[in-house]
Amino acid sequence: MKKTKRVVSFFLVFCLIMTAMPEIKASATETVFSGGSGTESDPYVLAGASDFIQLSNKVAGGEEYDGKYFTISDQVTEPIELSTENGFSPIGKKGHVFYGSLDGNGKTIDLNLNLPEQSDVGLFGYCS
Repeated sequence: MKKTKRVVSFFLVFCLIMTAMPEIKASATETVFSGGSGTESDPYVLAGASDFIQLSNKVAGGEEYDGKYFTISDQVTEPIELSTENGFSPIGKKGHVFYGSLDGNGKTIDLNLNLPEQSDVGLFGYCS
């Protein structure tokens, strides 16, 4: 009887740990740009091409960022290079609209997109 209780206890602990694993993995791998919380007083911070690519991918995946705020980091001193060659695609596309707000903070973005077969090409493809 004692051995059965141990096995059952071990099994229950194992199940609890396995149930928590997806949440632990999701929170550990989820990156929220280079900072911020997306509010007007604490906007998400975009500090380079990787942040813009992440934003584009998230919007393409269905995240609209409705009512969320973004700014380009004060730390950016050189133009941010965005191109199809480095994996950037316009933020938003038909059916996946960007509803957030971006403050460019007086920074420069060098945009080089080679998408001859695509319409709505620019930093933002679809936004509102």
